[in-house]
Amino acid sequence: MKRAAFQASSVVSALLLASIIGLSPAAADTTLTVGKAIRTAPLTIPVDVGYQAGIFKKHGLDVNVVEFSGGSKAIQAMAAGAVDIGDDAGTSLAFVAKGAPMIAVCESSSTIPLLAIGVPADSPAKSAKDLKGKLVGVANSGSLTDWLAQQFSIKEGWGPDGITRVAIGNTPASIAAAFKTHQVDADLSEAGIFYKMEENNSGRLLATSFIHNT
Repeated sequence: MKRAAFQASSVVSALLLASIIGLSPAAADTTLTVGKAIRTAPLTIPVDVGYQAGIFKKHGLDVNVVEFSGGSKAIQAMAAGAVDIGDDAGTSLAFVAKGAPMIAVCESSSTIPLLAIGVPADSPAKSAKDLKGKLVGVANSGSLTDWLAQQFSIKEGWGPDGITRVAIGNTPASIAAAFKTHQVDADLSEAGIFYKMEENNSGRLLATSFIHNT
Protein backbone atom coordinates (compact mmCIF):
# COMPACT_ATOMS: atom_id res chain seq x y z
CA MET A 1 0.00 0.00 0.00
CA LYS A 2 1.27 3.45 -0.81
CA ARG A 3 1.96 5.61 2.18
CA ALA A 4 -0.18 8.71 2.59
CA ALA A 5 0.62 12.40 2.96
CA PHE A 6 -1.93 15.01 3.99
CA GLN A 7 -2.08 18.69 4.93
CA ALA A 8 -4.10 19.53 8.03
CA SER A 9 -5.26 22.95 9.19
CA SER A 10 -8.41 22.35 11.21
CA VAL A 11 -9.46 20.18 14.13
CA VAL A 12 -11.68 18.26 11.71
CA SER A 13 -8.53 16.85 10.14
CA ALA A 14 -7.75 14.96 13.32
CA LEU A 15 -11.07 13.18 12.99
CA LEU A 16 -10.46 12.45 9.33
CA LEU A 17 -7.42 10.32 10.02
CA ALA A 18 -9.38 7.22 10.96
CA SER A 19 -11.78 7.39 8.02
CA ILE A 20 -9.03 8.18 5.52
CA ILE A 21 -7.32 4.86 6.12
CA GLY A 22 -10.58 2.93 6.13
CA LEU A 23 -10.82 2.15 9.83
CA SER A 24 -14.17 2.81 11.53
CA PRO A 25 -13.01 2.36 14.22
CA ALA A 26 -9.60 0.68 13.94
CA ALA A 27 -8.61 -2.41 15.83
CA ALA A 28 -7.24 -1.73 19.30
CA ASP A 29 -3.76 -2.80 18.31
CA THR A 30 -3.54 -0.58 15.21
CA THR A 31 -0.40 1.53 15.52
CA LEU A 32 0.49 4.46 13.28
CA THR A 33 3.55 6.69 13.23
CA VAL A 34 2.75 10.23 12.09
CA GLY A 35 5.57 12.49 10.94
CA LYS A 36 5.10 16.24 11.24
CA ALA A 37 7.09 19.44 11.39
CA ILE A 38 7.95 20.96 14.77
CA ARG A 39 5.19 21.85 17.21
CA THR A 40 5.13 25.52 16.20
CA ALA A 41 4.19 24.74 12.59
CA PRO A 42 0.58 25.97 12.19
CA LEU A 43 -0.41 23.42 9.55
CA THR A 44 0.28 20.51 11.88
CA ILE A 45 -1.59 21.71 14.98
CA PRO A 46 -4.50 19.24 14.40
CA VAL A 47 -2.12 16.32 14.89
CA ASP A 48 -1.33 17.57 18.39
CA VAL A 49 -5.01 18.26 19.07
CA GLY A 50 -6.01 14.76 17.96
CA TYR A 51 -3.29 13.20 20.10
CA GLN A 52 -3.73 15.27 23.27
CA ALA A 53 -7.53 15.25 23.15
CA GLY A 54 -7.60 11.47 22.77
CA ILE A 55 -9.42 11.57 19.43
CA PHE A 56 -7.11 9.00 17.87
CA LYS A 57 -7.49 6.68 20.86
CA LYS A 58 -11.25 6.99 20.61
CA HIS A 59 -11.04 5.55 17.11
CA GLY A 60 -8.76 2.71 18.16
CA LEU A 61 -5.54 4.26 16.87
CA ASP A 62 -2.30 4.11 18.81
CA VAL A 63 -0.59 7.13 17.24
CA ASN A 64 3.09 7.87 17.72
CA VAL A 65 3.87 11.46 16.70
CA VAL A 66 7.40 12.14 15.49
CA GLU A 67 8.60 15.70 14.95
CA PHE A 68 11.03 16.72 12.22
CA SER A 69 12.89 19.99 11.63
CA GLY A 70 10.90 20.65 8.49
CA GLY A 71 7.89 19.18 6.74
CA SER A 72 9.81 17.93 3.72
CA LYS A 73 12.08 15.89 5.98
CA ALA A 74 9.01 14.23 7.47
CA ILE A 75 7.84 13.34 3.97
CA GLN A 76 11.24 11.92 3.09
CA ALA A 77 11.07 9.74 6.19
CA MET A 78 7.62 8.56 5.14
CA ALA A 79 8.81 7.67 1.64
CA ALA A 80 11.61 5.66 3.27
CA GLY A 81 9.09 3.73 5.37
CA ALA A 82 10.01 5.30 8.72
CA VAL A 83 6.56 6.86 9.23
CA ASP A 84 3.09 5.86 8.04
CA ILE A 85 1.52 9.28 7.53
CA GLY A 86 3.15 12.63 6.85
CA ASP A 87 1.40 15.89 7.74
CA ASP A 88 2.78 18.56 5.44
CA ALA A 89 1.97 21.22 2.87
CA GLY A 90 1.02 20.74 -0.75
CA THR A 91 4.61 21.27 -1.87
CA SER A 92 5.27 17.68 -0.83
CA LEU A 93 3.25 16.52 -3.85
CA ALA A 94 6.44 17.15 -5.82
CA PHE A 95 7.73 13.94 -4.25
CA VAL A 96 4.78 12.08 -5.76
CA ALA A 97 5.52 13.54 -9.18
CA LYS A 98 9.07 12.27 -8.83
CA GLY A 99 7.87 8.74 -8.12
CA ALA A 100 7.83 8.58 -4.32
CA PRO A 101 5.63 5.68 -3.08
CA MET A 102 2.94 7.82 -1.47
CA ILE A 103 -0.37 9.51 -2.24
CA ALA A 104 -2.12 12.66 -1.03
CA VAL A 105 -5.35 11.79 0.74
CA CYS A 106 -6.56 15.05 2.29
CA GLU A 107 -6.41 18.78 1.64
CA SER A 108 -8.13 20.81 4.31
CA SER A 109 -6.80 24.34 3.87
CA SER A 110 -7.20 26.92 1.12
CA THR A 111 -5.00 29.53 2.81
CA ILE A 112 -1.65 29.59 4.58
CA PRO A 113 -2.22 30.76 8.15
CA LEU A 114 0.09 32.28 10.73
CA LEU A 115 3.21 32.61 8.57
CA ALA A 116 5.32 35.75 8.39
CA ILE A 117 8.67 37.29 7.53
CA GLY A 118 10.89 38.26 10.45
CA VAL A 119 14.21 40.07 10.63
CA PRO A 120 16.96 40.60 13.23
CA ALA A 121 16.18 43.35 15.72
CA ASP A 122 18.86 45.62 14.24
CA SER A 123 17.77 45.12 10.63
CA PRO A 124 17.34 48.33 8.62
CA ALA A 125 14.45 46.75 6.65
CA LYS A 126 11.18 48.64 7.00
CA SER A 127 9.02 46.39 4.81
CA ALA A 128 9.23 43.16 2.84
CA LYS A 129 10.10 45.21 -0.24
CA ASP A 130 13.49 45.97 1.34
CA LEU A 131 14.55 42.33 1.01
CA LYS A 132 15.50 42.39 -2.66
CA GLY A 133 18.87 40.69 -3.08
CA LYS A 134 18.94 39.64 0.58
CA LEU A 135 19.47 36.28 2.29
CA VAL A 136 16.16 34.84 3.49
CA GLY A 137 16.02 31.82 5.79
CA VAL A 138 13.66 28.92 5.05
CA ALA A 139 13.11 25.59 6.78
CA ASN A 140 14.90 23.49 4.17
CA SER A 141 15.11 23.03 0.43
CA GLY A 142 11.78 22.00 -1.07
CA SER A 143 9.79 23.00 2.02
CA LEU A 144 6.66 25.15 2.04
CA THR A 145 8.63 28.16 3.26
CA ASP A 146 11.21 27.63 0.51
CA TRP A 147 8.46 27.68 -2.12
CA LEU A 148 6.74 30.68 -0.54
CA ALA A 149 9.97 32.67 -0.46
CA GLN A 150 10.47 32.04 -4.17
CA GLN A 151 6.87 32.97 -4.96
CA PHE A 152 7.21 36.14 -2.88
CA SER A 153 10.25 37.16 -4.94
CA ILE A 154 8.35 36.54 -8.16
CA LYS A 155 5.33 38.50 -6.91
CA GLU A 156 7.54 41.48 -6.12
CA GLY A 157 8.83 41.45 -9.70
CA TRP A 158 12.33 40.32 -8.75
CA GLY A 159 12.13 36.95 -10.48
CA PRO A 160 12.61 33.54 -8.81
CA ASP A 161 16.15 34.42 -7.72
CA GLY A 162 15.52 37.96 -6.50
CA ILE A 163 16.36 36.77 -3.00
CA THR A 164 18.74 34.02 -1.88
CA ARG A 165 16.98 31.29 0.07
CA VAL A 166 19.05 29.76 2.87
CA ALA A 167 18.03 26.52 4.63
CA ILE A 168 18.43 27.13 8.37
CA GLY A 169 15.71 24.92 9.87
CA ASN A 170 12.49 26.17 11.40
CA THR A 171 13.00 25.95 15.15
CA PRO A 172 13.02 29.14 17.24
CA ALA A 173 16.59 28.32 18.33
CA SER A 174 17.92 27.88 14.78
CA ILE A 175 16.29 31.10 13.59
CA ALA A 176 17.57 33.06 16.61
CA ALA A 177 21.10 31.75 16.01
CA ALA A 178 20.95 32.71 12.32
CA PHE A 179 19.77 36.21 13.24
CA LYS A 180 22.45 36.64 15.92
CA THR A 181 25.26 35.70 13.54
CA HIS A 182 23.62 37.48 10.59
CA GLN A 183 23.67 34.28 8.61
CA VAL A 184 20.46 35.57 7.04
CA ASP A 185 18.88 39.00 6.63
CA ALA A 186 15.36 37.67 7.22
CA ASP A 187 13.45 34.45 7.77
CA LEU A 188 10.08 33.07 6.70
CA SER A 189 8.42 31.10 9.48
CA GLU A 190 5.55 31.11 11.98
CA ALA A 191 4.59 34.60 13.13
CA GLY A 192 4.58 33.56 16.78
CA ILE A 193 8.34 32.98 16.67
CA PHE A 194 8.96 36.60 15.69
CA TYR A 195 6.52 37.99 18.23
CA LYS A 196 8.44 36.08 20.89
CA MET A 197 11.71 37.49 19.57
CA GLU A 198 10.36 41.01 19.94
CA GLU A 199 9.96 40.35 23.66
CA ASN A 200 13.69 39.70 24.10
CA ASN A 201 14.83 42.08 21.34
CA SER A 202 16.44 39.34 19.26
CA GLY A 203 14.24 39.91 16.22
CA ARG A 204 11.01 41.45 14.99
CA LEU A 205 8.13 40.68 12.69
CA LEU A 206 8.43 42.48 9.35
CA ALA A 207 5.41 41.41 7.30
CA THR A 208 2.48 39.02 7.23
CA SER A 209 0.10 40.21 4.50
CA PHE A 210 2.42 39.10 1.70
CA ILE A 211 1.44 35.48 2.46
CA HIS A 212 -2.21 36.01 1.57
CA ASN A 213 -1.31 37.50 -1.79
CA THR A 214 1.26 34.88 -2.82
